[in-house]
Amino acid sequence: MAPTATAEEANAILITHKTIVLGGKKWTARKIHLGDLTDFESHLRAVNVENFLIMAEKVNMNDDLISATLDRLYNAPWSPEQKASHSNSMGGIQYLLYRAIRDAHPEMTIEKVGALVGHDELPAAMEALEAIQRNTTLEAVEAGVANPT
Repeated sequence: MAPTATAEEANAILITHKTIVLGGKKWTARKIHLGDLTDFESHLRAVNVENFLIMAEKVNMNDDLISATLDRLYNAPWSPEQKASHSNSMGGIQYLLYRAIRDAHPEMTIEKVGALVGHDELPAAMEALEAIQRNTTLEAVEAGVANPT
């Protein structure tokens, strides 16, 4: 017989959506899952390619070097350190927040989330992402009612 969950554990399992505040407005968000992280890596590759192509055009880079660099940007594996670094960057946090709220708010785009989350809002945005993943609210943590881990 499988062990049964306590009421507290069951509630933690059932809480799949949270309310977070971005740009002074409340948003319904869900946990980040594996599919989001896979798409995150694809998104970062696309951003890196776009930035590289802009730079290559500015410096009039030759076609062979462009081709070799694009091949590396598209196909080189990412280390765990690179992924962690990007997920903690401004663009990474904006993208993960976008993924967390887009199901409940289909009108949102990565650009709109970017407009809501600038450098001044970055600490609050990081806290919101952490709260979503913990399945607890920031208010409960700040009040000492919930464990932040």
